[in-house]
Amino acid sequence: MIITYTYPMISVEDLKQKHNFKETNSMPMVWWYWLASASLLTIGVMGWSIGFALAIALTSIQVGHFFAREGSIKAFPVQLRIAYLAILLVAAIEPLNWLYYIPAVGTWLVVATGYCLLARGLTLMPWNRKEPLTVNLVWETFTVRATRKDEYSGKVFRITDCNACSNSYCS
Repeated sequence: MIITYTYPMISVEDLKQKHNFKETNSMPMVWWYWLASASLLTIGVMGWSIGFALAIALTSIQVGHFFAREGSIKAFPVQLRIAYLAILLVAAIEPLNWLYYIPAVGTWLVVATGYCLLARGLTLMPWNRKEPLTVNLVWETFTVRATRKDEYSGKVFRITDCNACSNSYCS
């Protein structure tokens, strides 16, 4: 069975032009990072704790890779990986191991649908937004699907320099 991934709002060619992606099998590299992370977390959740350690190591590599590529810790892709790494490190504390289920499910959601709850939540942080935090802004951030027009302008979903996930909303 061949699994294909389509970009509902933007073509792969547009992504290649905008972000100069290195690709494997027509998928942006960031998608492969998330697939590997989801797989490793699943291995960990299934009882092989080495999966968690490898997911933390892979995410640490991603932080370094995106920091080197973007040149700033303020760049959204770097912020996203740091937040993801922080979640994994908190979950590594023995009584909190059950928290690994959250990034495992969330990462599979990113791989399968492109929807990244963590990325959308990060856009609401004060350093990532220019408008005041309102109930309407929070609602739009988590529920409104970005359009090609709004995607990079930051009107609805305010990620302008993203490349963070693997989807058409913020990559």
